Amino acid sequence: IQAGAAGAGTTTPQVHNSGALPPQLPVQTSAVAGGKRMAHERFGFELTVPEAIEIERFQEEGGAETMVFFDPTTQQEFQLFVTPYDKKEITKERLQLDIKNGIVKNMQEIILPSGMRATTFESEVPGIGPTREVWFIEKGHLYEITVAKQCDVWLSQIMTTWKVQ
Repeated sequence: IQAGAAGAGTTTPQVHNSGALPPQLPVQTSAVAGGKRMAHERFGFELTVPEAIEIERFQEEGGAETMVFFDPTTQQEFQLFVTPYDKKEITKERLQLDIKNGIVKNMQEIILPSGMRATTFESEVPGIGPTREVWFIEKGHLYEITVAKQCDVWLSQIMTTWKVQ
C-alpha cells in the first residue's frame, strides 16, 4: 500500500452483490490494545481495526463474501472482497471481471507487512472516485481490498496488523 493523502473521506464501496449475513457467522471481534481484533475463521485471517469500526457483511455468489469496514468517528471506510480462487497469480481476466470500468493505473507488486506478496493499483469506483486497490492470494482465496485514495494511509496502518491464521 502506498502512502497517499492523509485525512478523512467518506467512501461508499461498491458491494459486489447482495444479501446481509446474520451477525452470528464466523467473524469474531475482541478488544485489544489499539482497537479490536477481528478474526474470520472461514477465510483464516485476522486484523486489528479501530475500536469504532463497524463491520457489515454480504454473502456473494460462489462462496465469496464482501465485508465493509466503516469508522463512523472518522467517516473512513474500506471494502474487503474474498472469493475462492484456484490460480497462483492475479490474471488479466480476473482484473477485467472485477474492475468493470477497466481503469487500472500504477500497478505494482508489493510485500505486505505480513510478508505476503500483493498487487496494488489505482482505479476509480462510481460514488467513491479515485481508489487504491490491494489484491493478494492466500490459501486458495483472492482478497481484493478497495479504499478511497484519500484513506490510503489509514488502510496502510490497519494492514500492518493483518495475520493469516
